[in-house]
Amino acid sequence: MGVLVVGLALGGAMYFQLEKRVTLVVDGSPQVVRTFDATVADVLADAGISLGVHDEVSPAPEASVTEGLEIEVLLGKKITLVLNGTRREVWVTGG
Repeated sequence: MGVLVVGLALGGAMYFQLEKRVTLVVDGSPQVVRTFDATVADVLADAGISLGVHDEVSPAPEASVTEGLEIEVLLGKKITLVLNGTRREVWVTGG
């Protein structure tokens, strides 16, 4: 019984050491998430965020996840500009 208690205590301690709390900010809206993921790309995938060619993320998707990390995602949005009667579509990012 004593070995089981020690095993559970060590397992619980390892759980809290491996788990990281990070802040995921998507277009200015922050959300604290708990994760065991190793990379920013993994955190985004678990959050259901797939990056498009016009989206921006910082730090880079291949960056390692550490306790307290803030991941900022700016989703690309296509807008239409009209200047002097000429329409033009451009991509912008921001919250």
